[in-house]
Amino acid sequence: GVSLAIHTHVNNAQSVTPLVADAAKAMLDRRQPLTFIDVREKAQYDDLHITGAINVPLGVLPARLSEISRKDFLVLY
Repeated sequence: GVSLAIHTHVNNAQSVTPLVADAAKAMLDRRQPLTFIDVREKAQYDDLHITGAINVPLGVLPARLSEISRKDFLVLY
């Protein structure tokens, strides 16, 4: 299965919370702004990914976080 986590910013504090796919779908249904970050390697991302997802492999995620907009909820999978 796919593991999801949501990265949020509240009052400049960061938190990461596990998220089930149904919760992500509910957020999309409510039109909450979400940015999907695919943390798999590029070859896996190229095979199949969520439309609009950004590929940032887990190994380089900390170094590349500054490149990712923080205005939306970040959903990592």
